[in-house]
Amino acid sequence: MATVTVTVASSLDVGRARRPARTLAVEIGFTLVDVETIALATSELVTNLVRYAKGGAIHLASISETGRSGLRLEGHDLGPGIDDTAVAVQDGLSTGGGPGGVRRLMDGLQLSSSPAGTHITAYKYLYRAA
Repeated sequence: MATVTVTVASSLDVGRARRPARTLAVEIGFTLVDVETIALATSELVTNLVRYAKGGAIHLASISETGRSGLRLEGHDLGPGIDDTAVAVQDGLSTGGGPGGVRRLMDGLQLSSSPAGTHITAYKYLYRAA
């Protein structure tokens, strides 16, 4: 399983995270549209880490589970946390995508948060024509 970690400290890290996200998505075999979708979801997570948490890390990994292959995108930070995670993933919360945008772009999303930090995990699966 291929994995990549990018430490996030500033807006310059958006590009530093997008590049390996694209590369890994291509290696896994995603279509060009899905490659760009994964890159956009990665940008959303990195931007939120910079804007709201003042940094953290992004982890990208190829996955294979129960006959499905794909990509896992994780974002971790050390706070201040999200007060209402149910609201955070709703459409229209902000002008940007945020967690709700990542949820729409990816096939699955898990979000947990406390004052000690937030952990977001999103999945995109590779679909092959039958």
